[in-house]
Amino acid sequence: MPHNTATIRSVLLCDDIRQEITGKIILIGLYSTVIGLAKIPSKIRFRSAIILDIPDGGDYKMIFRLIDHSDNSIMETEMELSAVEPGNNILLPGFVFGINVDKPSNIEIQYQDGGWQTIGTWQIRTVDEREQSLSLESATDD
Repeated sequence: MPHNTATIRSVLLCDDIRQEITGKIILIGLYSTVIGLAKIPSKIRFRSAIILDIPDGGDYKMIFRLIDHSDNSIMETEMELSAVEPGNNILLPGFVFGINVDKPSNIEIQYQDGGWQTIGTWQIRTVDEREQSLSLESATDD
């Protein structure tokens, strides 16, 4: 069966995603471009949220991969979607993945659109207590 092509706008990483009965989507523990860990080595688990445009109703197949640059390992996954109608800026709860962090590094998420296109890059490093408290203070200063 032929598949249509969606336009992937962005990907977000968070700890969890919940969807209410009303359709509201709740992102819990949303990560910025720096993922700060209290210690390394660590094991971390992410949930992705994909933001995309769907030009027409129909079936869509999307292929994503995560590249862990600490050891150049690649995890690949496919997602399928049946859309009733077109839409823009659709938030789609995506794939779950976990990685073992043995040293500070970067991770990258790509999707296949002819070739591989990067849609997000995150730096993983340790964050000391002072940085954590400064981050909290700046978030609450208004």
